[in-house]
Amino acid sequence: MSEMPDTNDDGRRNLPAVPGGREAAPVILEGEVVGGASRPAPLRAVHVIRAVARHERARAAGRNAAYVGIGAAVITRRLWESRSIARYERSIRSAEAAGDHEAALAWDVQRVKFIKDRHARRADLVELPLKVAKAAPGIAAGFLAVLIVTGVLMAIASKNVKEVAAPVRTVAQVVSCSPCRGSCCSCCTWPAGPARTRR
Repeated sequence: MSEMPDTNDDGRRNLPAVPGGREAAPVILEGEVVGGASRPAPLRAVHVIRAVARHERARAAGRNAAYVGIGAAVITRRLWESRSIARYERSIRSAEAAGDHEAALAWDVQRVKFIKDRHARRADLVELPLKVAKAAPGIAAGFLAVLIVTGVLMAIASKNVKEVAAPVRTVAQVVSCSPCRGSCCSCCTWPAGPARTRR
């Protein structure tokens, strides 16, 4: 086997694939392509989904998303059990299956107590609007008293008696410009600085 020169005739270094500075002849292959047809779209989609699903980070993201779903299911179950007698029923059944009649009786007493407490809570909720309606005048009077005391303190600080009504006027303007009354643009006329500070 003869050694190939490291350089061409013009002094340039030869590449190993093209010995002696000669041009490589193009290689033409003849034949028939077998299995070169592209896959149908559903199979390509399945292939892409499999590749993405098998990726390490995609699996970690899926695992964390599953944690959120599992946590939501656990919270839902706990909320359901806290509002129903399912926990007591399950404990009574397991105690009876184990032959522990004293534990079953204790769970039954707790179940009856829970039912009575739940009934009392629901009865209180029914009466709540009436209690709020009875307390509303007192709440409004207390709020008005706080506004008047604030106004008195503002009047003392500014030595202007007109400031006593400033908090009440401000609350009245806010209520008249509330979004529930419609467009706020036409009714909001906040007092300007100089007109407000006039003594």
